[in-house]
Amino acid sequence: MKHRQIVFFALAALVSYLPGFSIAQEENNNPAVLIEQSTDRVLQVLESHTETGEAVSVSALADELLSTLEAVVDFESIARGVMGKHAGAASDKQVQEFASVFRESLVSLYARSFRTFEIKEARVLDMPVDFDAETAAKATVRMQATTADGESYSLSYAMRRDDERRWVVRNIVVDGINLGLTYMNQFDGAMSRYGSVDTVIARWPEEMREQTVVGEE
Repeated sequence: MKHRQIVFFALAALVSYLPGFSIAQEENNNPAVLIEQSTDRVLQVLESHTETGEAVSVSALADELLSTLEAVVDFESIARGVMGKHAGAASDKQVQEFASVFRESLVSLYARSFRTFEIKEARVLDMPVDFDAETAAKATVRMQATTADGESYSLSYAMRRDDERRWVVRNIVVDGINLGLTYMNQFDGAMSRYGSVDTVIARWPEEMREQTVVGEE
């Protein structure tokens, strides 16, 4: 369960806008600041919800947080990456449909597993000394998260500029688990079983339920 919560936290920390919050344009120009500010705000909001002890409200918050991921996650590009070698034979409509199903499946999976919030601290590590946020087109933002019982996890966000020069996330590595690669292998396995992109898209929520990308502890 802890690994699922860490993965959920990695996703939820990408929220760039929450009710009552905003990130200034100059902050959004720096990928490390974007992740750091979003993480701090998510921690504050989740703490206020978990203090009530109502699991339902936490699950509802999980849905709300994940529903805003479009602001910082390039889901269509990620969907193409997850589809891997099968993306070339897929239509634009199929890619868009899979991107939508992929996002909704994440909401369902992590909202169900997220019952208690165990992150005590999350710290964004310093960027390389030669990194220039003004000129860079890609970046890797690293974070260290610590749970309430003292366990530590490493998170890494692969980010790039979108067409409007905003930083967006393309992939996440959680404690050595490459989520993009793991989901790509899962999609490829489903294609081997079903032989149809449309069938895989239709069955993807079931695939997510049956083959979680990270094991429970």
